[in-house]
Amino acid sequence: MNFEDALAKLAAWSPKKVAFPPTPVMVHEANAVAKRLREVSASVNLIDLDDLRRRLSQARSAGDWTSISTRDWRYVADCLGAGQSPLVDDAGFLDEYLARLKDQLSRRAISRLIRYYVTHFDPAHQGLRKIAAFLQVAVGQWQWQWSDKEAVDMFDVSNAPSQLAKYVRRSKEMPAADAMEAAGLGGTLYGCKLAGHAYIAAANGLKTFISNNPSSLPAIRRFASWGVVDSRFAFDGTSGAAARMAEAMLLPWVDRQPPDDVRSFIESHLLALLHDLRIERSRWLDVAEDAKRVMRRWLTRASLEQFLDVVDRTAQTHMWAARRKFWNAYYENKFMLEAWVAFAKDGADLAKRLAAEKENPAIGNFGLLESGARDKTQAVLIMQIGELLVADWSHNGKCHVWLSGNPSAPKLYRSYSREDLVTGSDFEKMHLGAWQSDVHEYIRRNTGIRMMSRDYM
Repeated sequence: MNFEDALAKLAAWSPKKVAFPPTPVMVHEANAVAKRLREVSASVNLIDLDDLRRRLSQARSAGDWTSISTRDWRYVADCLGAGQSPLVDDAGFLDEYLARLKDQLSRRAISRLIRYYVTHFDPAHQGLRKIAAFLQVAVGQWQWQWSDKEAVDMFDVSNAPSQLAKYVRRSKEMPAADAMEAAGLGGTLYGCKLAGHAYIAAANGLKTFISNNPSSLPAIRRFASWGVVDSRFAFDGTSGAAARMAEAMLLPWVDRQPPDDVRSFIESHLLALLHDLRIERSRWLDVAEDAKRVMRRWLTRASLEQFLDVVDRTAQTHMWAARRKFWNAYYENKFMLEAWVAFAKDGADLAKRLAAEKENPAIGNFGLLESGARDKTQAVLIMQIGELLVADWSHNGKCHVWLSGNPSAPKLYRSYSREDLVTGSDFEKMHLGAWQSDVHEYIRRNTGIRMMSRDYM
């Protein structure tokens, strides 16, 4: 091959395309884990903390600290609260420990103590207050976020929660989670007790704000988003935080109705985090009774509307216009204290579809009528009106009423057989003629509840 041929061949050459295999999934996962570890402000313990705590207790009892190394002192924060007699409760030990940290000037040891302080924050605990006073001075040795006290002074025990609450509320240009990150409480510190106390302070402020600004959905949404991480309540570790959240959102509505968008958001948010208080009461135990009454009232409305919506689609319209007005009158006048719905198979299937279509968790809970029900479209509205228990059957059924104290009266918030909702009633009425007047009169005689006929006819 001569020189010219070689040049021609070189000009025609092009590099082959090489298909490299995709990056293995494990590499992506490893990178994600590495990133997460960088974000988490916790450090891995390279020491046996149980052994360290035992040696610290022995040294404290002997009054001889020579067996505790400089390295040991750096890890003390990680076992301060352990055991039946926590070291943090021992004022003499704390004095020795903080003196050792002061002499060491170890940023890592101070970081561990900061983590302990914010995680176990308790403004009434004398040991925590002593730690806070030490940190107020110690953090100033370095240029880092903990020494910046302009926005939030984390180590001012009395005011740190309210300062953090104000900081998150006022940082409207960023999501609440980003504001927490900027304050130094991102990652695994997000749900720490200091943040939980700040959330309680924010709840108290929100309650007042809503009372003065009924159309306050943006503020409610921001407060709500602050309290949620991965679809769960972020501050369960702080006693009372969930209850104060619920009270902040519900108590402003004890004597008035919220705008529909506000009610719908609050209802959905509380159902997602605290669940339905009619069925799962444990998460609502610490919530004020007035707040729970508001939530029950809203859920009563949801059950009433759910019942009427389903029956409207499965029954003859003329049958339900009168009943809709009748029972709505009891609800609107606050005589219907609680309500629950039970559906046979077809009604239950339709109710599930409606709840999904409307994205409304308030209508996602209902009881079932046993599969042996003769009419698969049958539905029953079970209500407490005054001290009476009322069960109104759809589709040519009857209205049954049980007096207070009747052992046959059905219980609310469960599933039923047909017999459960008809047996032993003290009064029953077919929906014929002026049935509304007869039912109203029976309720009036036994409860004193009176309405004008124009309200319910």
